[in-house]
Amino acid sequence: MPGVWTAPANPPTFNVGTMLLLTDGSVLAQDSGTINWWKLTPDPAGQYVHGRWSPVRSARNAVLYFASAVLRDGTVFVAGGEVANGHEDADLCAAELYDPVADQWSDLPTPDGWTRIGDAPCCVLPDGKVLLGSIADNRCAIFDPVSRTWSPAGPKQNASSNEETWTLLPDGSVVTADCFGHPASERFVDGSWISAGTTGIDLVEDASHEIGPAILLPDGRVFAIGATGATALFTPPTQRNQPGTWTRGPDFPQQNGQQLAAKDAPACLLPNGRVLCVAGPVDGTANTYAGPTIFFEFDLTANALTRLPSQPANAGGAPYEGRMLLLPTGEVVFANGTTLVQFYRPDGVADQAWQPKITACPAQIAIGATVRLEGTQLNGLSQACSYGDDASMATNYPLVRLRSVASPGTVFYCRSFNHSTMAVATGASVVSTSFIVPKETPAGAYMLSVVANGIGSAERAVTVAAATHALSSVRSNVGNDRPLNPREFALQHELFWRDLNEVHLLMDYVSGRTDKSLTDLKGVADRRKGDDPTAAAKDMPSDQIVEEVCMIRFPPEGSIESKAQQAAFLLTVKDRLNALADPARGVTVAYTAMFSGIALASRSRWATLKGIWVEPTRSELPSFAKESYPNLVEHARAFQTLFTCLAPLILIWAILTAFTYWDVALTGSVLQRIDTLVKCSSIQAKPATAQPSSDPSACTQIADPDAQLVIARQDLKALADDHMKVHPVGWLVAVFQPLATTGQSPHPTAVPAGTAATADDLTLAREQLTATIVSVMSSYVVPIMFALLGTFAAMVRWISSKVTASTLSPRDYKLFLTSPLLGLVAGLAVGLLWSGSSSSSSSVGTLAGGITLTAAGLAFLAGYGAEAFFTMLDALLTRVFALTTNGGGK
Repeated sequence: MPGVWTAPANPPTFNVGTMLLLTDGSVLAQDSGTINWWKLTPDPAGQYVHGRWSPVRSARNAVLYFASAVLRDGTVFVAGGEVANGHEDADLCAAELYDPVADQWSDLPTPDGWTRIGDAPCCVLPDGKVLLGSIADNRCAIFDPVSRTWSPAGPKQNASSNEETWTLLPDGSVVTADCFGHPASERFVDGSWISAGTTGIDLVEDASHEIGPAILLPDGRVFAIGATGATALFTPPTQRNQPGTWTRGPDFPQQNGQQLAAKDAPACLLPNGRVLCVAGPVDGTANTYAGPTIFFEFDLTANALTRLPSQPANAGGAPYEGRMLLLPTGEVVFANGTTLVQFYRPDGVADQAWQPKITACPAQIAIGATVRLEGTQLNGLSQACSYGDDASMATNYPLVRLRSVASPGTVFYCRSFNHSTMAVATGASVVSTSFIVPKETPAGAYMLSVVANGIGSAERAVTVAAATHALSSVRSNVGNDRPLNPREFALQHELFWRDLNEVHLLMDYVSGRTDKSLTDLKGVADRRKGDDPTAAAKDMPSDQIVEEVCMIRFPPEGSIESKAQQAAFLLTVKDRLNALADPARGVTVAYTAMFSGIALASRSRWATLKGIWVEPTRSELPSFAKESYPNLVEHARAFQTLFTCLAPLILIWAILTAFTYWDVALTGSVLQRIDTLVKCSSIQAKPATAQPSSDPSACTQIADPDAQLVIARQDLKALADDHMKVHPVGWLVAVFQPLATTGQSPHPTAVPAGTAATADDLTLAREQLTATIVSVMSSYVVPIMFALLGTFAAMVRWISSKVTASTLSPRDYKLFLTSPLLGLVAGLAVGLLWSGSSSSSSSVGTLAGGITLTAAGLAFLAGYGAEAFFTMLDALLTRVFALTTNGGGK
């Protein structure tokens, strides 16, 4: 039965052209004919139909048709290209490399002597090198991704490689039907091109020299689709130097009297073994490319082409505009240079014999660590995707997929790289790949599988642990296949991973300062052996130090001696950078960054060095700071949370302090008024001879003191009773009044006329209790509150200054916690030393310039400078005891 077409849930906003499957499971797609590239990331369930598009770094060249490939290290190779107008004389001679981890494009050299590359055919060979053909003549060249150099390959036997489709065979050779010189065909074997016989039926439209795709089938034959309406099947020879044989395949039908054919068109091998391909009307005329695009499936068993009953919504254009990419889910995404994209889900399942098989993989793997996996058929049975010279999108490399046991619908793709081979149909041979578990993967139980060409292996249970666990399963990815024991890994992690992160962190910090730069980095000896091993080591120039640091990788490469030299070099550079960053240090810069919430990842240089890249939220990204001191992440987060709460606390405390200060002053003024009225009432009630010795002149200004005394006592009662829920003094009076009135005896006092002759015990008790509370609060509570307010202000200024200077450290967290306690004690000490004032507003001292200080003001200063305050007390006590000791000795 045919498959089903589905439209994406989140359609792209750009014209989707050539697409490549990255080794982290995402899809890299060009905005057709432009420098802009995008990435399709599957949803958490691993579904691409519900995935989201996001832009990536733009390339240097705007090209329409070009050679492309995903290399064994996961980078993307792009060479040549025609400009958007499609003129042959506009073929570019340029090459670029895209690093998905760093999200960067970099220029590559081009083959010596070449002036055009254009829409050249290419093929990744089993050893990871790229074979490229010239469209101008019969020359070929091989690109080495490791050395980034080109070398000449054996020339084609025909005039040129122009318009050809190259297909990788299981024996490592490459087969193509010659477009110039058809119906001949050739194979690239061991560096040379040899004859592969003739295709029998002609597959090449002679007027345009065009041909269609060619797909390696699971049975080892190649299904070649012609631009004439014919197809052919190539059977590779049993001996490498023999030509092989071609047989005729099924023809495409006619439609409305016109022959259907694949004149520059895509095709894709489905997991069920059939081939999804397209055809459109042809008339044998050059430069005519008609639509619509009509989809077929080629059934290997029936040797027949079947037209699909349903066509995708974007099938209106010519076949040459289309691109097909096989996804890890077994679906095919079809794009044709527009914003319309369709997903094809084929029916059926893959033959069990076609599945990749895992033979060795650690049962416990660490997040962020490089893990080696071994198995058979990890690269699949075919390149699976084919177009021809205009677009190469092969997917013959393993992808590693994790399915959560706790949440079965959640899928994570690990970035795979350093595949041991880029061959196809490797059979029973054990091959390998390396992969890294992405940072956003939660620790826990998972089912791991390897996917190649949309076919997944049987799942294997693994446990994903944090980076410091599962150490015995971690393997180095360079020149060392034995597992590292926990002690070795811990040493490497401490000396390389953390120190390397810290060195890069310090370099970024120093390079961002205005008073220092990396040119000041000196004092690092160059201990590499030159022509004279006996010569004394010289100091390395700063630019060379930085370059050497950037060359160090994790896990470290080389012998034990080489690793030791790298570790010593890192420690030396870290020491020099710490001195250069003074007063900051690596730990303070890292801690300040984490505290400030700016410890985010670099998507350029460091992402390349680490060799990992995931697509989490930005706050989850790895960073120099977090990787240098992972144990301080939670510590800094707790500190940041506490500091964030300080701002509203200061506001609330300031309001409470001001209100308490006002309440104490208000109540004190009422008490002072009552005291004055009581004295004036007594003076007027006694004969002159019995008047007190104090000057009563102030009482002469008060008319009817007894009546005013009643009003004043009513005011005091209102403060104590009516507003006791609001005023702290009133609340304390209400709490302690029952205790104060127990056993209270009456006291004589003057009362207004017409009232009882005996004083009200409750009124007297309230006045005495209120006076006591006001005295205690003004002498101790208010100073303590002002001292704490000063301490809070000092804490904000202190932390802010440290953040500005990047000198915040973990020990500051404890000092931050103890600062309020010191402020409280400082305020209490002020109350003890300056308790003679009856009100917090009383002057207790005069500063230079005539500025007077109250107890509250002095408490604020003591709290703000608690450390200085206690230092002053230490000096005072030392001096006092020194004087006492000296005086006692005389």
